[in-house]
Amino acid sequence: MSRLPPQPEFRPVRLSQALKPGAVVEAQESASEVVPIAGSVAVRIRAKATHAGELDVAILDATGETPVDGEPKGVLGVAVAADTEAVVEVTNLMGEAWLEVTFTAGEDAATIEYVDVFRLPTAPYVPPSAE
Repeated sequence: MSRLPPQPEFRPVRLSQALKPGAVVEAQESASEVVPIAGSVAVRIRAKATHAGELDVAILDATGETPVDGEPKGVLGVAVAADTEAVVEVTNLMGEAWLEVTFTAGEDAATIEYVDVFRLPTAPYVPPSAE
């Protein structure tokens, strides 16, 4: 029997409320979900929709309601092309507990195919530069 505390789950989470598969986001409108990320040092979001839009990922404070003032703040304004997967990574997390994922549809209404959030226990590997 291990004396180590239980480790958090790092399986991907498929969003299942406002950004669930099949959800329709009307033209120029937004839909968002808040996801727990406590215990992660990095987060990867994969999203795909039938029409173009924009993805915003914000780090929230301990209440899960207000974006943090310091770093990291998240990633804003990631273009999501129609029927193409967009991947966003937020690294250097320092104990933040909540993440808000927002999809804003472009000129046409978009149907969400999926939005998956991967909580990463270690930072993604970045190979050293060849300098």
